[in-house]
Amino acid sequence: MYKNNQKVIFGLMNDPNGIDSAVWRDICNQVIVAIRQTRANNLVLVPPVQWSRVHTWSADGYGTPNSVGMLGIVDSANNFAYEVHQFLNPEGSGLTDDCVGPNIGEQFLTEFTAWCRQHGFKAILTEMGIANNDGCRVALTNLLTWLDANANVWSGWTWWSAGPMQVDWSYSLQPKNDGATLVDKPQLALLLPHLAAAPVPQSNPVGAVLFFIYIFFEA
Repeated sequence: MYKNNQKVIFGLMNDPNGIDSAVWRDICNQVIVAIRQTRANNLVLVPPVQWSRVHTWSADGYGTPNSVGMLGIVDSANNFAYEVHQFLNPEGSGLTDDCVGPNIGEQFLTEFTAWCRQHGFKAILTEMGIANNDGCRVALTNLLTWLDANANVWSGWTWWSAGPMQVDWSYSLQPKNDGATLVDKPQLALLLPHLAAAPVPQSNPVGAVLFFIYIFFEA
């Protein structure tokens, strides 16, 4: 249905974990082959293991390091990018409201970025976020500025998260209902200077929507 629609990106899975990266690489390659056999040339997002966090990119505590296992991704269309997650709290999980320091985003992402640059890969930061406190606001602003400066590797980013079920979560961007009006979360103001210009409206509103299609399967 969506093949060759360049507004549609195929994401293979969210947060793979509990599997060796070399085994996961082989599974990803099988799925990419299946996608290309349909003659779909859409961008494919490939997530590494260990919940796609990259501050442990070369660690081996979870098995074959991602820096080794994920190097063997093969795509006949040569149209894939790594989708990774990185929060700014001490273990990079996004489960606490603290941030390690003002430049922790760059510190967490530097090794992975250098790896991508060395091998000619692209990446998208598909989960990031902070709670609204002084230290984290500085850390996020510095991270966004650093990502802008490394746009030859980083194709973009998405925030985690929003939605009415998470309106009270400290990281959420979901506006809060303040009587008769909706009030934006303070974190939104930090993101706006780093957003690209709005696209030109299209006659077909569906054509302007970006879809993330996750393919789930049993190994």
